[in-house]
Amino acid sequence: MKKIFLFLIAFLMISTGGIAQKYIGGAGAVNGGSAYFDVSGFNQFLPESFPEFSGDFLSIGGDGYFMYNNFVIGGNGQGLFGDNIKSGTQQASIGGGFGFFQFGYDFLHKDNLKLYPLVGIGGGGIDMVFSTIGRFSAQDIQDRNTNEEYIQSNISWGSVLFDLGIGFDYFPEDDGKSSPRIGVRTGYILSPSKNDFTYAGGIITEAESYSFNGFYFRIVIGGGGFSKVE
Repeated sequence: MKKIFLFLIAFLMISTGGIAQKYIGGAGAVNGGSAYFDVSGFNQFLPESFPEFSGDFLSIGGDGYFMYNNFVIGGNGQGLFGDNIKSGTQQASIGGGFGFFQFGYDFLHKDNLKLYPLVGIGGGGIDMVFSTIGRFSAQDIQDRNTNEEYIQSNISWGSVLFDLGIGFDYFPEDDGKSSPRIGVRTGYILSPSKNDFTYAGGIITEAESYSFNGFYFRIVIGGGGFSKVE
């Protein structure tokens, strides 16, 4: 929570400083990039013969925002695609996603350049799927289920999340008309508390609790347009 408090102070200092040209408009885009999150909590469920999850993810999603008097209100959603690791006839994969409602302020005040810190609140989760590799008949699956030798298990974690980031956009057409959008977004995502792991049948007990924290960097490609406010 200390990081959130310091970020909000910096945000307010930036957003209230000086009189500058104001804009109104909006933009949207698809984006993709990389992310790194602490996944040590999921590694505790892997057999000793398995390598650990690295924490590296491919991040793919989209965002959109509306700007009025340089204040930014928008949203962002991302899917996360992590490792798929194997050992013998077993494999484990990890992935998930999150979404945020965001607000910020453009302090660059340029016709075709936008630079804005962002504060987001939302939620998300991570799933680990542990499964047996092979081809199975319906009878095989029935027999295994009867003997409690399940082919696949799913372990999940979810929480409220905060996003502390910054966005930079370039709009080649700066005459107030619609324009392509090219930009980047980077930041840090954190969960305010540690939560329990769950599976389809309920909560997993005697497991180390876990908080989801990490960094991301994404390339943004889309479009938008802004006009000066007289």
